[in-house]
Amino acid sequence: MKKIFTLLAMALMAIGAQAQTTYDFSGLTAADFTVNSAGSKGTYTMDEQKGPSVNYTSTTGENMVVTVKGVTFEYKNGSSSKDGHKDNVIKTSPDFIQLDSKNFYIKLDNLNIGDVITIYCSSKSDDESKATIFGTLEGCTADSENPEKVIKAANLESYTACKFHATETSVAIRETNNGVRISKIVVEAGSVAPVEPHAAQAWDFTSISDADITNLEADTENWEKSTQGEAPNDYIRYSNKFVVAKVADGNNKTNLEANGQALALADGLAFGRYNNKINADNIRIDINKRIVLNGSDVLLYVDDCKAGDKIKIRFSTASSNSEERGFNVDNATPTNAMTVDKTEVEFTVSENGSVIFKTTAGVNLYAVAVNTDLPEEIADGISVLKAETVEGNGVIYNLQGQRVDANYRGVVIKNGHKVVIK
Repeated sequence: MKKIFTLLAMALMAIGAQAQTTYDFSGLTAADFTVNSAGSKGTYTMDEQKGPSVNYTSTTGENMVVTVKGVTFEYKNGSSSKDGHKDNVIKTSPDFIQLDSKNFYIKLDNLNIGDVITIYCSSKSDDESKATIFGTLEGCTADSENPEKVIKAANLESYTACKFHATETSVAIRETNNGVRISKIVVEAGSVAPVEPHAAQAWDFTSISDADITNLEADTENWEKSTQGEAPNDYIRYSNKFVVAKVADGNNKTNLEANGQALALADGLAFGRYNNKINADNIRIDINKRIVLNGSDVLLYVDDCKAGDKIKIRFSTASSNSEERGFNVDNATPTNAMTVDKTEVEFTVSENGSVIFKTTAGVNLYAVAVNTDLPEEIADGISVLKAETVEGNGVIYNLQGQRVDANYRGVVIKNGHKVVIK
C-alpha cells in the first residue's frame, strides 16, 4: 500500500510541480492593492517614507479582502458581527508589508499538494511576548524546523524563513499573536508526503482498565470521586477538578491523564472547550458506563485524520429531558441523522487534519471508532469486541475464572462485565 502512495506522489510531482514563484512586498504602490467594500486605501508613513496602507471601514461586519501581488489577505474583524472601523490595519514600508492585527489570514490558491510555502517574516514588536506565532493553518502543515515564535528582526537580512507544506490546493495561514511583517513569500515544488488513512482504532468508554481506575483513585488533586445513583444500580464517577485556560485563538486542548499517566480509556483522543476554559466537572468518567461531556461547547478532538476517513460515534443526551442534543462537527460530514435517543452516527472526514466534535449540551459518550467498527452492544449487557481492541485494556477471565488473553474466543469477564471476543 505504501508503495502505491509513493508512486502516486511521484506522479503528482511530475504532472503538476510548482515552478518557484516569489511574491515580493518591497516597493509597493497603491496600484498593487485591490480592496473589497469592507476596506479602503490610505497612506502611512513608515521608516520616514510615505507608502500605501489599508483601512478596515466595514459598516456591515463583513470580512475585508485585500489582494496584493497575487496574495490574498483576509481580515476577519474580532467582532465580526458588529460594525467597525480601524485605520491602517495594513501598513507598508519600502521593504515589507505589515499586517497590523492577528485577525489576518494569508491565503494562496492554485497550489499543488506538496508545494512549500516560505514566509520571510519578522515580529512587528520589540516585546517578546508579542512575537509572531502562526497558530491557525488550513490546507497546510508547518515545517518541523520552524521556530515556535518569531522575534523582531534587526534588518531585512535577519528575517526568519517559516515554511509550510501544502496538503490542499488552497491554503490559509494566520498569525495568532500580534501581527507580522512580511518581506516576501516564496512558493516552490516540494516532495509530496504519502497520505495514508488514519490507523484503524476504536475506543470503548463502557469498559475501563484496572490501571486507569488505580490512577484515578490516586489522583485526588485532579479528579473527584463520587457515587452516583442508588443500589443496586449505583456506580462510581470521577469528575475533573483541573481547569484548562483558553489559548490566544479561543480553544484549548488536553489529553486525559491521572496520577501522571495517560488514561488508556481515551489514549489518542483530546478534549477541550470552544472559546472558553475547561471548567471543573466538564469531563466525567462514569466507571464501566461512559464518558460524560458535561455542558455545551465541550470539545472532542480526533487528530491526524485524512480526507475520506470514516469516524463512528455512539452517544446519547445526558439529560433526562427529551431535548435534542448532540454535536456540531468541524471537518466531517454525517452520513445519517442524529437523534434524541442513544444513537450511532458515521462521519466522513472532509480534509486532512483534526475532526472536532462540539457538544450542543451535555452528552453521554459510549464509543468512538476510526476506520473500523464500533464495539457492538447487546441488549442483555454483553458487549462484543474485536480481539485487537481487548489487548492491554484490563485483565480478562473465562467463565471458569481462568485468566486468558486476547487470543481467547468466546464469553469472558473483563472489568466485571461479560464481553464476547470474536
